[in-house]
Amino acid sequence: HSVTVTGGVITVAYGGPKANSKIPASATLSLSPVQGSGSITWTCKPGSGLSLQYLPASCR
Repeated sequence: HSVTVTGGVITVAYGGPKANSKIPASATLSLSPVQGSGSITWTCKPGSGLSLQYLPASCR
């Protein structure tokens, strides 16, 4: 399990000893910033191995 930031994109890698056994250790979630008029919103998308049911509700 880890969190990395590259070019403003936050990538969460799942796994670790207390992870949900139904989520593959290789699963990732990416959060990308989108600049608007005076604000930033975030879009998210699953990486390989992450089922939509495990995404945050705002990403589904």
